[in-house]
Amino acid sequence: MNKEKLFNETSNYVSQNNFDFFITLHFKKEVTKQQARNALDQFLKNINKQLFGYRSFKSLSQISAIEKNRESESFHIHMVIKCPLSQLKKRENANYNYLKKCIKDSWGSASKLTATDELNLSEKSPEWIKPIYDNVGISSYISKQILNNHFDVIEWDKMNVTGKRKKD
Repeated sequence: MNKEKLFNETSNYVSQNNFDFFITLHFKKEVTKQQARNALDQFLKNINKQLFGYRSFKSLSQISAIEKNRESESFHIHMVIKCPLSQLKKRENANYNYLKKCIKDSWGSASKLTATDELNLSEKSPEWIKPIYDNVGISSYISKQILNNHFDVIEWDKMNVTGKRKKD
């Protein structure tokens, strides 16, 4: 399969799932792809426990991409998620700020390498979590490194579009 076809098929798959938020997660210092994967694994465990509890069979519906930084050999993570707030048992305090806090807390405890205070707010992109208004555009953005021969940018084994916990 050529890279353009893979890019198009990946973008189409991501856009068909109608995600609600786009998230960018950064690290305090340079990390390897494996360190980024490990942090992502722990983040997903943390966020699912924080949102749904230890015994729940629910899970954050998401697709993640570990992307290489342009200016270094390090990585950062892009993620698209469906809003989980309607799935929560205790919805009275569940709002956008609660979701941001859960994400920030879960990322902060995922690894000693994760950046939370900054969540590396750059001048180009001052928000680390944004509502998605254009699923096609964001799906192309999250898949863009496929065109640079980074075919493993999407973390397919960590993907969850059903909102149900996978069996270990």
